[in-house]
Amino acid sequence: MMSTAIRTAARRNWGSRHGRRAATDGCDRRETVKRYTRRRAKAAAAVVVKAADAVVHAPPRVCADCRTSETPLWRSGPEGPKSLCNACGIKYRKRRKGLAPPTPTSSSASNSQVGNVPAPAMKVLSTEELKRRQREKQERTLKLLLLQHRRQRRSQSEEKAAVEAGKEVEEAARLLLSLSSSGLLVHS
Repeated sequence: MMSTAIRTAARRNWGSRHGRRAATDGCDRRETVKRYTRRRAKAAAAVVVKAADAVVHAPPRVCADCRTSETPLWRSGPEGPKSLCNACGIKYRKRRKGLAPPTPTSSSASNSQVGNVPAPAMKVLSTEELKRRQREKQERTLKLLLLQHRRQRRSQSEEKAAVEAGKEVEEAARLLLSLSSSGLLVHS
């Protein structure tokens, strides 16, 4: 009496016309791969068709300011994100920056009224601030250069000391050799 598992195994095609490695559990791997790729191709085609329908039925995007429909980059504007073309979006942003009230730069400026402070005085403060920052940067650079120069001088003096110590060690070794080999004292 034969079990059902043995009977089904006996009926399966354990070999394959594609070689030994192509047969897996009695199934042809190439046929399985073909079926799988067909399914994936159908699914991908369906997605492409849906995307194409969405593009065809969508209204064309137009700039809210100049009414152009072709631009490489869309920017946010008064009607929301991606409502202006690149050029109009830059102009819009510059206009908004110009209309914004100036922000106070220091604590003393925050105590006074912002509208009463003239614009040139704020420029002078920013120029002084730039000069101060530049001076600090120059001081830091000079300090770094001085430290680097000191390190180089220190390393050079250490090298000289090491060379001198090496000469002394060499001299001592010669003296020991001369003493041990003969009774004569040889000094260079």
